[in-house]
Amino acid sequence: MRITLLLWFAALGTAFAHIGSPNVYFEGTAGPYPVRVIVRPPGVVPGLAEINVRILDGDADRVTALPVYFRAGREGAPPPDLAERVRGETNLFTATLWFMESGAYSVDVSVEGSKGKGTVVVPVNSVAMTRNSMKPWFRNMLLALGSLLFASAVWLSGAAFSDSILEPGVPLTSKIRWRKRFAMACSAIVFAGLLTVGKLWWDKEDREYRTNRLYKPTPMRAEIDDRGGQPFLQLALNFSNRRRSGPLIPDHGKLMHLFIVREPESDVFAHLHPIRAGSSNFQAALPPLPEGKYQLYADITHENGFFETLTATVELPALPQSYVALWKTAGRSEVICSSVGASLNLTNFIVAPDMDDSWHIAREYSFAERRSRLPDGLSMTWESNLTFRLLSPEGASLPVEPYMGMFGHAVVRHKTGSVFAHVHPVGTFSMASQQFFLGATNTVSHKHPTNAITSVSFPYDFPRTGPYRIWVQLKSQGRVYTGVFDTTVQGSTYTGVPIASSLTNNSAFQFASRKQP
Repeated sequence: MRITLLLWFAALGTAFAHIGSPNVYFEGTAGPYPVRVIVRPPGVVPGLAEINVRILDGDADRVTALPVYFRAGREGAPPPDLAERVRGETNLFTATLWFMESGAYSVDVSVEGSKGKGTVVVPVNSVAMTRNSMKPWFRNMLLALGSLLFASAVWLSGAAFSDSILEPGVPLTSKIRWRKRFAMACSAIVFAGLLTVGKLWWDKEDREYRTNRLYKPTPMRAEIDDRGGQPFLQLALNFSNRRRSGPLIPDHGKLMHLFIVREPESDVFAHLHPIRAGSSNFQAALPPLPEGKYQLYADITHENGFFETLTATVELPALPQSYVALWKTAGRSEVICSSVGASLNLTNFIVAPDMDDSWHIAREYSFAERRSRLPDGLSMTWESNLTFRLLSPEGASLPVEPYMGMFGHAVVRHKTGSVFAHVHPVGTFSMASQQFFLGATNTVSHKHPTNAITSVSFPYDFPRTGPYRIWVQLKSQGRVYTGVFDTTVQGSTYTGVPIASSLTNNSAFQFASRKQP
């Protein structure tokens, strides 16, 4: 069996680190100061990035922001910019920084106050996402002014060879008039030639911008292959843009984090970790997922600190029962959500799954308003903002364990697929990219202040209105649980108002189910 559906898929809306969600969020500590940092990168490069820093506990006397380009390092960086305190706020600071080049940047935020000084590094991509167009009224105004200048220059050229060489009041002779006309004709030809050369130069620069500066995601091809009666997923990446790409580095110990969502219902979700099978090829074992069309999102981080999300689609056929039987050794009779357990015999697989792989098959009864039903009688609840909690069958909060170095993973996706974001409790950036900017001799810890926590929050603002589905992955008692939640963001474009005031419950976005095999 070899069933292939490949698509060299372009970005959906503005996309690089995520799909349709370019802002970078960080929530953690800068030394002794708990902070929340939001970096809004510019749409064009060179351009101005907006940095917002909120001190979550206490106050600060001085906040600075330093842009560090991956090639230049801190030695080649400009002096840090002083962030200004936002009027009417006691703990919110803002600054604007120039991003002069395309590629990976970090924003080093330093906070000074009565507790001393602390610094945090927030990695961000600097890429041109848009091509600004000129507004019609402004274009017409420039055309009118340009025409006036052109006519004036031609007239002045003629006057230079006629009126300027005569005494005041002396009339023009026929010879001088012809000289004036000839000078005006020649100057018109010269000026027109200069305008033509300028237009050719501008068109060349525009082509260069669109071809080499506008961000184009690394193409990814996906197909279902078969070996020994066991289907598996094959991914091929095309690293043609060597100016940006480079060798990959692991994030949370994995070279790739792959998310799979069945369309159009978004009722099946998987978080996989393909292994490298060549210089630009990856492969992954398929969990027992139902057949259908799937959208793929692959998070990778390059060696130069640049991180991006690649996309593809694939048609998954009905998996052979002999293959599905390999997964039933985990002893789960009804798989609403599952993960690779210790009881799974990995030697039975030709392409073995990763021990951190997990998946979820939603059903009508598997979630209700602000509550997602889980196996073993457990449930996950959505509290204020993006805060989630695991509950026992008796309603008691369960302790949450680290899952790949984080106390939780959340995937936010707009119903149309125009927004996709992989969020951690510390933010939306790549940990591997942060480590790159910190350097080999420095390490960063994103552990929660306590070892036993019962709720997990994710810093994120929805970038646009409409219906969303959110998958939240928390680990407890050695098993990964995936909760599913629906919400609708209403009103104008989300700009940072408290999330709860902009959301409706999931009855506004009803889940369209289909019979599961």
